[in-house]
Amino acid sequence: YLKLSSLKKIFIFYTVFQKIINFNYYRTLTNRFILPKKYIVYFLHYQPERTSSPDGGIFSAQLYNINLISIALNHLKLNIKIVVKEHPTQFRNKWNTGFRDINFYKQIKKLNNTILAPLNMDPTRLIDNALCTSSINGTSLFEAAARGKPVICFGYKSKTYKWHNCFNIDNIDNLCLALKTIIKKKNEGTKIVNSFQSYLSDRIINSLYIKYRNTSFELFEYLCTFNIKKK
Repeated sequence: YLKLSSLKKIFIFYTVFQKIINFNYYRTLTNRFILPKKYIVYFLHYQPERTSSPDGGIFSAQLYNINLISIALNHLKLNIKIVVKEHPTQFRNKWNTGFRDINFYKQIKKLNNTILAPLNMDPTRLIDNALCTSSINGTSLFEAAARGKPVICFGYKSKTYKWHNCFNIDNIDNLCLALKTIIKKKNEGTKIVNSFQSYLSDRIINSLYIKYRNTSFELFEYLCTFNIKKK
């Protein structure tokens, strides 16, 4: 650090300072958190990262996704909250104000049906008590499916996720239809788990996704109640 130029040092101090401000503000917003009775949990992605951009396409703007869910819930007149949980890595890794600043959290707070969850909140507790789990793509959706929960996902990459009660969202109409289906078809955990098991066997264990082969068994052995078998 001492060998860096003065301009570089100023830049580093500025980014660290911004990260501290955002972290403290987020913590302030969540220090009186109470888990609602009915809610959808939205897990934010760390950014910049491939899972959000380019895989999310236009939905890599996560504030847009949360706002879309909020509008759909209001349109359907559903008394359901959106619990938004920040990715803990966002405050540990390099801060990029192009994706997060204090206004990002202020905009979420302005929505009439959103609540921000503490960073140390157990994600499995949020998943298990939610009506469904939502994100762009990634492991949070896999974890929810493994626990028998419906998922709402955004972006081009999520179109490859095909199991029971997995809804790939392109627009507000698709989202409204997904929400109606989730509310109407409750207690379908077993169907979701079985369908997800088939998806894993077909797409991961016996496909070109060889890089997932080692991690799949460790992750899903812990999360799931079924055994993944090679065909």
